[in-house]
Amino acid sequence: MNLGHAREKAFGLARQHGRAALAYVAAFGASKALVVFGPILLAKLYAPDVYGAIELALSTSMFLATLMSGAVTSAVPRLHLSRSPVIIDDVIAATVACAGIILLTLALGLFAATGRQSATLCLLATVPAMVQGALSVHFLAARKRSLAALSSASATITATATAAALLLLPAVKLSGLLLMYALIGAVLVALAARLALSRRLPDFQARARKAVTVGLPILAYGLVASWIAASGRVYIAGFLSVETVAVYSFAFRIAAMALLPYALITSGLFAQVYRMRTRRFDRLAPIYLGLTALFGLVLTLAFPRLLLLLAPKALSPETRLLATSVFALVMGQVIGWAVSASIFLRINRTGLAGKAAIATALVAAAIGAAFLIMARTGHLSLPVAALLLLVQEFAQIAMLIALLWRKGLPLPRIAVFSVVLAAASIGLYLIGVPVPG
Repeated sequence: MNLGHAREKAFGLARQHGRAALAYVAAFGASKALVVFGPILLAKLYAPDVYGAIELALSTSMFLATLMSGAVTSAVPRLHLSRSPVIIDDVIAATVACAGIILLTLALGLFAATGRQSATLCLLATVPAMVQGALSVHFLAARKRSLAALSSASATITATATAAALLLLPAVKLSGLLLMYALIGAVLVALAARLALSRRLPDFQARARKAVTVGLPILAYGLVASWIAASGRVYIAGFLSVETVAVYSFAFRIAAMALLPYALITSGLFAQVYRMRTRRFDRLAPIYLGLTALFGLVLTLAFPRLLLLLAPKALSPETRLLATSVFALVMGQVIGWAVSASIFLRINRTGLAGKAAIATALVAAAIGAAFLIMARTGHLSLPVAALLLLVQEFAQIAMLIALLWRKGLPLPRIAVFSVVLAAASIGLYLIGVPVPG
């Protein structure tokens, strides 16, 4: 009787976990498909100036979202996954609401004073980006993997759905996108304020101070890392053109498809990877990063044919050749981001975020100076920009590995993987990928 009951219970648990795993895979697949194919659809439908402005807003908003709310959201993993969890959901909601009001006010003032639509769109897009960051980190820490997967795509889904809806109008203009984003931002701010009030717990101020105390050192690195992720589009828009942003962004979106193995593992096993010992992590990470790199190699070789198949309106025949020539460098940057994000889990857990922020800021400043020098001397082009961004990513990785090594937490396998990856990216760029006739 007891044996039969135990067997029935075991089968019940297996079915329960099986359903949960299937739900996560379905949610993950849906969210990543929308993130990857949504912007690609926009590139197929929109001219370079509109598509480039949307991509610039998406990347810049991630940096601004980290700046506005990262001091609180950065603390969630350490507070929720500690031995004595501290719940700060109401603090996060209040932060998003207050920051959202500030952003909407700044966007209105900027547009009224200057009429700069692209810059205004960057501010308005930050409100959905903040909501995405808050929901994603909350669900990850709560081990609600399916919801985390869906929420991590919400900002891109919002941009795609909003821009696609504008196609119903006779003439698609950025002004229509600004109005839609302003309305979405106002609704999200109202919902965040209501959530903060309805879910308010005792000791709000004490928990808020605790979150800021824990989150500020992590925020310092998060800001630099977010800038490194967004700086490519910002530098290219500032020193080259928004149309060139469209070329770079399209290549980046295709390259980001290689992150599927990385995202599947790190999202599904976030808590386990975060708590993992460094030596075991150094053995595991090169495996899923290697799968990511292998997928990236396949995409790099297939990219010219994908361009012919997709025929994006945002890229002319000439700029499609340009996108093909720099794709290997962009792919190296994308996979390098996965490497640095994996390493930062160690940085976060060991309390080295402050030192990591300083080291990475020095790298970002050096690359920024290099962009400025190249632009002033007339030597800056998209291939040069892509190479500088690749150097920036792997210099950041080197800094993070060195910090952990000095702490007595070496990552030799990841270090070797990073060197091979950087060399392979540059090698493929120099060799060139055959373009079908």
